[in-house]
Amino acid sequence: MTNRNEIIETTKLMPAMKIDEVVGAFDEYQQLRERLERDGDFTEFNTSQGKKKAPTKQWRVKLERFFGLSVEIPKEWESKEENGTMTYHKRARAIHAKSGLFHEATGACNTNEKIRTLGQIVYSIKIKNPDWSDDFIQDRAKDVLRNEISKAPHNAESHAETRAKNRAVLEFVGFGEVSAEELSNSFEIEKIEKKNGSNKSATPKQKDYIYGYKDEKGNWIKGIVESHLITKKDIEYIGESKKLTIEKANKVLAWWWGDKKNNIVGEREKREKKEKEKVVKFKEEETEEEAKTRETKHIADKKALVKDIKESKEREADLGKAREAGETSVKTLEEMKKIAEERRIKLEKIQTIARAYKIFTWGEIVDIGERHKVFPKGLVASQVKQLIIDHKDKYEALADAFKDDKEITDEDLRINR
Repeated sequence: MTNRNEIIETTKLMPAMKIDEVVGAFDEYQQLRERLERDGDFTEFNTSQGKKKAPTKQWRVKLERFFGLSVEIPKEWESKEENGTMTYHKRARAIHAKSGLFHEATGACNTNEKIRTLGQIVYSIKIKNPDWSDDFIQDRAKDVLRNEISKAPHNAESHAETRAKNRAVLEFVGFGEVSAEELSNSFEIEKIEKKNGSNKSATPKQKDYIYGYKDEKGNWIKGIVESHLITKKDIEYIGESKKLTIEKANKVLAWWWGDKKNNIVGEREKREKKEKEKVVKFKEEETEEEAKTRETKHIADKKALVKDIKESKEREADLGKAREAGETSVKTLEEMKKIAEERRIKLEKIQTIARAYKIFTWGEIVDIGERHKVFPKGLVASQVKQLIIDHKDKYEALADAFKDDKEITDEDLRINR
């Protein structure tokens, strides 16, 4: 035993391999990735520095076989959090059979990680099924949420084991790569990016959720700013897409969708609840006599509408005869509808092109048209719309102005005008 006052001679901690051997080992691992990589081995995601890849469980299993590793779980435990949720912990040990060397790592997963908010579920269903009604989507989302809650303990425990095994293997032979299972959802990816600088421009995925986007079929998927529950004040706070930062986008998404992990209800869910409460309150306060009066009025309105439609058809038939006889030049209702539809389609096309360049309001369209001298200054939105409808050259010039203003190529746009 040494005395406390005795000076103990120490030695430098040296690498187990020479520098060239370390570099060679890393290069071999990169070659292994390039030559063995197949679909499903890595998950690609967008970051502010461009696209990155994270290895999946499938790749970890390949590494086990290639390096001759076995992985076991020597210890596991669970803990109940203050908010009532459960966190499952697993310790994995990756063992190199030939040398006997091993490496241990711990993985954990909370049940809340496996349960999305109702708003998130609604949004994901809407993306896949834009034609479904809001009521049907809400009912379907509630069923999905109940299912996720019931399966959360099993899924969280399984995810904790996957994380532990991935960490043990990747830290042992994969040069410490972070696996795809560490990126539990889109919010986790954005949180990782936040560490790299909060003033960086929001990611394309964040902007899609907030401002809307076109899906693979060409359908426009509405963003948060287009919700009927969003106020003018909300839109002013969110601001333009080109000025939106990662940090602010994270705040907007968390505010709107909530954070199930921390038991925070999203603003969308709150406002939907208030709307329903108003309807329920109205029905509760309505007397039997008022309900009867309302029903009688509804029947009378329906009869009046049927009568109006019949008379309108008769007038249209008479007008058609008068036109054939050369007695009038007044257009029929069907002709007026056709003209109105043509106007609507033309304006919708210019709005679709504008949205592709992240231009969402007619105020922005007017501003760009003025700056690029497509039309004179001082015009209001209604006058600009009429110009676009009446003059094809203005329509084309305005579409080109969007492109010049945002400096985006046709290839980036991927839209056929």
